[in-house]
Amino acid sequence: MAPFRSLHVFPSRRAAVILIGLLFAAKVAVAYWVPLVGDEAYYVLWSRALSPGYYDHPPMVAFFIRGGTLLFGETPFGARFVPLLSGLATTALVWLVANRVLDNPRAGAIAACFFAVSLFGFLGQAVATPDAPLTLFTAAMFYWGIRALQDGHPVDWLIFGTVTGLAIESKYSSLLLATGFALAALSTAAMRRRLMTAWPWLASTIALLIVLPNFIWNARFGWATFTKQGGRLVTTGVFGWHYLIELIAAQVALLSPIIFLFAIVGCLNGSRPIYRDAATRNAFLTVIAAPTGYFVFHALRARVEGNWPGFLFPAYAVLGCAGFLAVLSANESSLRRMCGAAIPLALSFAFIADSVVSFAPFRVLGRADPILRLSRGWQALAADVEATRRATGASYILTDNYQVNAELSLYLPEVPIAQLDQRERYRPLGEPESAVRSGIALMIGRSRHASLDAVFTKAEPQAPLTRQFDGIEIERYQSLLLSPGSE
Repeated sequence: MAPFRSLHVFPSRRAAVILIGLLFAAKVAVAYWVPLVGDEAYYVLWSRALSPGYYDHPPMVAFFIRGGTLLFGETPFGARFVPLLSGLATTALVWLVANRVLDNPRAGAIAACFFAVSLFGFLGQAVATPDAPLTLFTAAMFYWGIRALQDGHPVDWLIFGTVTGLAIESKYSSLLLATGFALAALSTAAMRRRLMTAWPWLASTIALLIVLPNFIWNARFGWATFTKQGGRLVTTGVFGWHYLIELIAAQVALLSPIIFLFAIVGCLNGSRPIYRDAATRNAFLTVIAAPTGYFVFHALRARVEGNWPGFLFPAYAVLGCAGFLAVLSANESSLRRMCGAAIPLALSFAFIADSVVSFAPFRVLGRADPILRLSRGWQALAADVEATRRATGASYILTDNYQVNAELSLYLPEVPIAQLDQRERYRPLGEPESAVRSGIALMIGRSRHASLDAVFTKAEPQAPLTRQFDGIEIERYQSLLLSPGSE
């Protein structure tokens, strides 16, 4: 396909590299300045005791965090260092996927910039959560999976099997993408012939071997992760549209409105000439359709969190690029202006998000602001908790929430801290089955637990403790001094 004459509305490859580099520098600032949110602090606890499995997710995020904390300590930047690098690698893979799937010399640069300026590509790749390794390895699945389906080279199949196993070790939702590739392999006669060779099956074996330690760990601990994550698959609820509308709105916000529209156009028949060939287009859309279809189905019965489809955003960026090029080829001045606005608009969203997250949460929203609620006030709360513990003579701290437990453990590393309930979360960390230890305990919780009366004979209420930021109360916690045995 001849290059579009109107492609001047998009920067050159060199400018794209500069833009991606500047966005990466901005993400580094976010990773350095923003305190760890509760989930990140919880995963830092995982990284202290590496294991083949954990209660909530497979173990990959713990290994990512450990790599950074070994270099920079248990700081926000240390925990986020490897996820930051993985985000840069993911952007590079989006570039490669677009060049493989689309027939335009600028496709890779456009798709990579679309991913980098999206809110998910920007903020979602700057935090230490399982989405960072998941998105990296699923982007690698797209690249080497498409190569394997196109050419059938043995090395491509072997790498595809490896990154598939690593993706599953990041988050089980990658199995939805693996299902999409299985369906794509059955979609044409040429691709079905690939299944008659040994290489796809050897790739599957490699993936299974990589996942085997996690499978064995689950068997040992009562299938803890499978039960927790599998419960979402069988969620039942009243059929309705409100969760689906919520899901679509979240994807529009995370991808950016114009890029989302381009991604829709990239699925339509009018975009067919943009793709390298019909077989590649059909395979690519089939791979995306399997997990997307599941999330739509799930959203008709229960909530789908906005980040769950995040591992599809590398592919959505490629679809957005296809739609962008298709719209550009229409040669309508108004459409060209929309194409020219795509990057600046998404970039402005990223800049605003960077400023809000790093320096100025929306105080006008008070405790309803999610950035404020998730990331601020933890260190000051830990200082207040420690002051109360010292004043009361408590020897250890009990909590009733895994995020509070993790944040206090992060800021009070010398103090014994344990979560009273959900003890299965802490088995891989080597903690005892019971959170109760000898001596007096300081309980920091959201409510009074009836189970306390069976263990402690005396519970003295202390002054409530408040997590706050800049005068805004985020959350209030009850404080009890617990004494075992008779006085």
